Amino acid sequence: MKMICYILAAALFSTACNKDKRQTTACGVQDPVNNLPWLKKTIDSITLKKQMVDVSLVSYKGNDYINIQLIYMSAYLAGLHTCDGRRLEHPADSALMQQIRMGEDAGSKVTLLKHINQ
Repeated sequence: MKMICYILAAALFSTACNKDKRQTTACGVQDPVNNLPWLKKTIDSITLKKQMVDVSLVSYKGNDYINIQLIYMSAYLAGLHTCDGRRLEHPADSALMQQIRMGEDAGSKVTLLKHINQ
């Protein structure tokens, strides 16, 4: 019985220490934080400015959007971008932004890609 406990403990310990090796795919690329040039440049700039930011993938109706949320801003999706780096802006993109906000309850998916806390 002790042997089984030791084996289980060792198995749990080894899995807990392993990093999650799954890569997020967004905008047609794996690891968008490093493989989307505009996003990497933006994150590098944020890091230099020592800002606190969450970078999230928002999937809505089969389309991917990248949300760059400054921590001190309370307006969720204020930094929503298309895959090519174009920022969705008010009033031109207001209808789409509203649909995405409302879609949180209707099946849109949000995945944290990177948290910068400096």
